[in-house]
Amino acid sequence: MAKMFVLIPKKPGLADQDFHHHWLTTHAALARRITALDKYCQSHADPELTARLARKPFAASGFLGVSEAWFRSADEALSMTSTAEYRDGALPDEENFMDVANKARLFTTKVTSSSNGPERPAPVKLMLFSERRRDVDADTFARHWAGEHTGMLHALPRLAGHTQRLVDSRAGAASLPDWSFVDELWWRTESDLRAAWASPATARLLESARRLTTDRSVVLAAREHRIIWP
Repeated sequence: MAKMFVLIPKKPGLADQDFHHHWLTTHAALARRITALDKYCQSHADPELTARLARKPFAASGFLGVSEAWFRSADEALSMTSTAEYRDGALPDEENFMDVANKARLFTTKVTSSSNGPERPAPVKLMLFSERRRDVDADTFARHWAGEHTGMLHALPRLAGHTQRLVDSRAGAASLPDWSFVDELWWRTESDLRAAWASPATARLLESARRLTTDRSVVLAAREHRIIWP
């Protein structure tokens, strides 16, 4: 199953609460009309928590949310943009709350998963978008993330679930980082997340990441809302 992430900056001049409300109500209703979507959820960023958790090589993301859409195939993901329900509904609505010119789309393949996330949305979710250093070849990077990095994730205290995805292709402004990998991490409480992120296990994880990723890698703490779900 193909998955697309869209990292969304808010429209200039729009209040954060208005961004979240519009996306969760008006835009979510338009997304429900898109028959090509197998699953769809919205991860609404918590900028304050994100800033507190930012540690090198992961800077605080300037995005206010991440749209996550699953498709039966990559071809269906690409063809969705030509459908009437997207072209006449969700697409023109994006300008009402997004900074469209600076959004980023990532098409990904799942590498590994411990639980594919909790059955019910966890109160807090952490997303790591990693950009590979140019002096690290792609095969070495992928082997590390699917191997040693996965083991380090398993060592994080009270982790409720995680999914790792390899970025196959991206679309967006040329100035955006060329992210290579996406980690999604869930905890059942915010206090569990804070404790885990302050633990020696996280220190080891970040030290390892610094050897392979650039400082343009980003972290985003979010609340997950599942809009289209089996």
